[in-house]
Amino acid sequence: MTYRAFPLLAAFALSFALISPPMTAQAAGCPIPFYGIFCAPLSLLDTAYGPIARAFQVSPGGNEARYGNYSLLRDEFLPLTDWAPIHSTQEQLVRNVWATDGISGTIRGYGSVDTEFGPATWGVQFADFGSLGVLGRFGIYNFLSNTFYPEGDWRAPTTR
Repeated sequence: MTYRAFPLLAAFALSFALISPPMTAQAAGCPIPFYGIFCAPLSLLDTAYGPIARAFQVSPGGNEARYGNYSLLRDEFLPLTDWAPIHSTQEQLVRNVWATDGISGTIRGYGSVDTEFGPATWGVQFADFGSLGVLGRFGIYNFLSNTFYPEGDWRAPTTR
């Protein structure tokens, strides 16, 4: 009897694998990943709209990407940029980066695109504020200038 169950289980596992999104999307840290959307691990910030991650969406052709915000509550991607040529499709983790306002921190992002100012990633800068703890803010990191350009207020990170 146990030998008859094995082919059935194998067929079920194979069908599940064929309809599942690519593992790279799940490994990339999107709260509820779906095809073409990637987020850096541990990059969710608490906002008035619930937890938001800065996300990287790959075009259907695979040669361009755009950035946007991924809402965990709404399970929705809202584009922030136009499509641009892909520079990298890897997680970005850059330490000791200075922002234009003089604060140093760690950058987390996913992927990078080519811009007229060089490769850049739209991500989150995290900094330790002592008794306030570690906070994050959205912005743009430019790889050529090694500078972070903040786009908002500091927020508490979340793992929800």
